[in-house]
Amino acid sequence: MPSSSLQRLVDRLVRTVGEDLPLWIESASIAGSYARDERDEHSDLDLFFLIAPGSDVTVNHAADTLIDWVGDVVLRRGPVLVPHFGHSITAVLPDLAVCQMNVNTRETIELNPMRSASRIVLDRDGYMTSLVEQSKSMLVDISKVYHEHFCYFWIRALYAFRSAQRGELWRAIEYLADMRKA
Repeated sequence: MPSSSLQRLVDRLVRTVGEDLPLWIESASIAGSYARDERDEHSDLDLFFLIAPGSDVTVNHAADTLIDWVGDVVLRRGPVLVPHFGHSITAVLPDLAVCQMNVNTRETIELNPMRSASRIVLDRDGYMTSLVEQSKSMLVDISKVYHEHFCYFWIRALYAFRSAQRGELWRAIEYLADMRKA
């Protein structure tokens, strides 16, 4: 059973469509297991917030505001800059559930496949929607990549073997060298 306090935060964010968030927040999205609807009793809540361009809001002010928005917090950490996520603020709620909030600007947010499953709740000008769509195009079926490399390896090995049998050692070495490039 997922945390009821985290679910209440999600419900509040979705119900208000972020209307109770400050105007300097350009977009808000839910990520991770809550976005994929795969949450369980061990899940934390991952939220991403984008500060509007031209805003003079500091990351520290954004962190304080978001902690206030969350409400009753027994422990807080951050903001801490985490590569690929942004400025991370961790809030531990009274039931020991964890809400992870990540704050970015357009300059610090990265195009990343992990964003492809984000559930956008607020997007004042479409920037986050565009970023999520671009992230979907970065998804790769890793099994196909391994299959291609596997086939390439064995075909090159076969060519090298046949070339060596013909006495064309220079060509066999070339095929083996090609295998290192892939």
